[in-house]
Amino acid sequence: MQKIAVAPWQLPFMIRRLGVELGREIESIELIPGMLPVLHQLAHSHQLGILTSNTASNVERFLQHHKINALFSFVHTGTRLFGKQRALRRIVRQYDLIPTSTLYIGDETRDVEAAHAVGIAAIAVTWGFNSYQALLTKRPDFLIEQPEKLVTIADQLELPAFQL
Repeated sequence: MQKIAVAPWQLPFMIRRLGVELGREIESIELIPGMLPVLHQLAHSHQLGILTSNTASNVERFLQHHKINALFSFVHTGTRLFGKQRALRRIVRQYDLIPTSTLYIGDETRDVEAAHAVGIAAIAVTWGFNSYQALLTKRPDFLIEQPEKLVTIADQLELPAFQL
């Protein structure tokens, strides 16, 4: 925030504005190359869910546009900037997930931190917000660069997966 001269009080307004702008472009956003077959493979044998700080309407429109909304058992949106750990804990309770039998897939360092705080294995993916090096510093259980690796990990561990 200091680098771009943003005061802490401005952050919520910037996040809200980003959500609005994203909503205007949501149908033009493509899935990560190779992700569609991966999602179908995972959904065939694992429970998938979404936890995101994005808005419900943006997520719903994105999933419907790509015809993948039926692949997900649940979608939790609106997670505050620093609230993933609390939301993740709530999801584990609400869906009776066993933390040691659940995978959390995320593209940010805070995703890895939240998963570890809740006792869930973290898969960090490099095609999102944080770099490989930044993710590596948080010591995820798995750090992957190709979507196909998600299937390999979930199938080898025989765990119900849940997707960010």
